[in-house]
Order: sequence, then C-alpha cells, then structure tokens
Amino acid sequence: MHTFISVSKENPEVTRKLRLIGLPYNFLEYSARKRNPDDPTKPFDVPFPDAEDNKNYTRIGHDDPDQCPWRRLGYLAAKKSAVRVLEEQPDKTWKPKILCKGPTIFNEFAKWQANRELANEDKEDGETDLNVFLGGDKAPIVQIKATRNTDKPGGVEYFVAINPKESALTEAMIASLKSSYEPKADKLNALRAEYEEARENDPSMPEWRDYFEYGFDIDNIFKHTPLIEKLNDSSDTDSPELDLSEPSEETEGSESTELDLGDVW
Repeated sequence: MHTFISVSKENPEVTRKLRLIGLPYNFLEYSARKRNPDDPTKPFDVPFPDAEDNKNYTRIGHDDPDQCPWRRLGYLAAKKSAVRVLEEQPDKTWKPKILCKGPTIFNEFAKWQANRELANEDKEDGETDLNVFLGGDKAPIVQIKATRNTDKPGGVEYFVAINPKESALTEAMIASLKSSYEPKADKLNALRAEYEEARENDPSMPEWRDYFEYGFDIDNIFKHTPLIEKLNDSSDTDSPELDLSEPSEETEGSESTELDLGDVW
C-alpha cells in the first residue's frame, strides 16, 4: 500500500496525523539535474549514466562526500530526512509508516525542540524539565497538512502543527511497530552499543529505546545508491563535471519527490 502526502486539483488538501518514533535519518538525495553555469536558478536535466539499469528518479549520496559518484559527476543534491512514524487511521488505530521529506518539515521539528530547550533554561527552581524529543515515550502528536500551491516548489505548501499535549506511546503502538519489522538480536545489540557510544559524546541524545529501530529498516532503505558501471563503458565517469557547491535546502520539486517504497510519504 502506498501512502503519499500528495495533492492535486481534485484533492487540493491532505492532512496526516503522526506520532514520531526515534531519531531522523539524514541523507542527500540527488536528482538527474546539473547546475546551469549561465543561470544557476535554472538547472538543466541530465540523465543518470546508469539510467537504463536503474529506473529510479533519484539517487542517494554516500556518507563520505569524497566517495559519492553523484557529487563527483556534478548532479544536484537536496537535503532529506526520514523518520519512522505511526500514522493515525480512520478507525483511530496507528499504522507504521515512514515520513521522508526535506527541511520544510523537519526544520519545524528542530524549531520545536530548540524552543523547548530554551524554556528549560528559563524554568524556575523546582519546575520539571519539558520534553524536547518528539520520538520518545511521551511526545506530542504531529499534524502535517499539504495544500496545493503552484507558487511553491513542487506545487505544494506544507504546514506543521505540534499538539501542546503529550501523548504516551502505548504497548499496542510498540507492538504494531515490532510486528512490521524488528532487527535480529545481534544487529539490535550492535545498534544499541553504537548509540550508547555516541550518547557518551552527546548527552543531549535521548535515552535509548529498542523501539527506535522497530517498524522499518530505515538506514537500509535509504542506503547509498552506487553507480552501476559497465565494463568498457566510455561514459563521462573518467572526466566528471565537478560541482562542489553545498547541497540545497530545497530544490525545485524536491519536496514533491516520492520514493516508491510503500508506506513511505
């Protein structure tokens, strides 16, 4: 089943009600376009060199920019984030999904967290710290509304509302995530150890919960897309067109790009 937060003339407004799970996974998504040296505001389309073998519209960059073939070839990148979520269904049950979007939405989550951190700094003695994590045991419900607006990139305008009331993550919710995907014990143990090591260097990270990894194997779904190279291929990979500019916060149509991964929107 495909659940997309997309709009059209016939359906100009869509709203999703979500409960975030765990931390977002950040990556660069490359489109089949390159920068126009004559007019940087108007990039031009350039098919990926392996387009015949990989029909996807986008490619995912390497964690190490120096090893990324798409950056080396000069394709344009947009910052993307993916996070596990539970989406409220019409019958009030919650179904595991993935929210995959750009800074338009994820910056709103970061602003909420930053404001809560400031509020904690200003609290009076004896007052309890406010929760600053949207993906933990107790957190507000997030509502995202997409409205058709041809003046916006991709023809869509997004609105993010975060409920002031916190909602506890129930055992039924966790069971729903776990039934969709649960890492094998050795992988889960390795992920937990890696997380705890990172948390020692960054105490602001929330306390580990195994359910952070339930629902979907995000880091595998959004793993780097290698370039499919053929033997004796005389493509431009030997003399790449370099574009070492920073990835864009938003690129034209970047927010409307939907990865055909099922239950991802």
